[in-house]
Amino acid sequence: MKMKLKLVKYCFLIPGLFLLFFGKPTGGLTRSGAVLWDLGHIIIWALGTHVLLADLRLFKRRPIKVQFFFIAVIAITAGVLTETMQLLTERSADIYDLLKDIIGTAIGLFYFNDDKSKLPFPLVKAAQGVILITVLYYTLPFIKAVADEIIARMQFPVLSNFETPFEADRWFTKGSEIISNDIIIEGDKALMVKLRPEKYAGFALEYFNGDWQDYHSLHFSIFNPEPDSLILNVRIDDKLHYRSGYAYSDRFHHAYTLLPGWNTIQINLEDVKKAPKTREMDIRNIKNLMFFFLQPPGWVTVYIDDIKLVK
Repeated sequence: MKMKLKLVKYCFLIPGLFLLFFGKPTGGLTRSGAVLWDLGHIIIWALGTHVLLADLRLFKRRPIKVQFFFIAVIAITAGVLTETMQLLTERSADIYDLLKDIIGTAIGLFYFNDDKSKLPFPLVKAAQGVILITVLYYTLPFIKAVADEIIARMQFPVLSNFETPFEADRWFTKGSEIISNDIIIEGDKALMVKLRPEKYAGFALEYFNGDWQDYHSLHFSIFNPEPDSLILNVRIDDKLHYRSGYAYSDRFHHAYTLLPGWNTIQINLEDVKKAPKTREMDIRNIKNLMFFFLQPPGWVTVYIDDIKLVK
């Protein structure tokens, strides 16, 4: 039984270390999958700490405080090196990943370490309590993501209408966004976005059902609170778009004039399908839906609501 558990442990640990450093897919994960991937730091460092203590038995003959200190130094140093080495790749170092490494190390020391009984009982229980609360805090985004994915499946073909909890997390904004009930066109809420004055200032729906094959058009409504019109650019591309090097000619792109007040826009999906110059867009695997302004002279505020597919 112990051998089987050890085998399972190494089956998680060795591939996990490799994947955390080299293998994170870009754009290929669901929202919950992306959160769970980041939680892998906690799992892998907890298992690695257990290996140092139970299998390699490092510092077992040293006083318990010395053992804890050196194991923690080794594990945290490994985390720092891992994050630093990522600067040599296309990925970037992340202080939050290092914090998850520290949490995983603490789990290994205070939960999976037989020698923890040598420490004062109140200290161990206090440490375990803090660790548990911290893990629950980091797990909450995963729970929210799973809940919203279930809601999104139930909502489809509505892609986003901001009537349900956690929906704003489906979006990425170059600025800030809040759910608003002041200006709406459908239901009780809409998304208000404030965009910085920069090139391609915009926002995007990052997580959604990309199988649009059974639908005729994409509908959405945008409110322009300004007295003058704005030019909104809409970009849609599919899973295969990366093969072209994200070429402009390989995606759907269209500019729309936003008059003051509400503007309801309808995009025919046949036009989306025929947009790439050398192929047909895979309407069953849409990956990106982006809205942006080319070079606004100042901050831009708009409201978006009722994004849906229509047959």
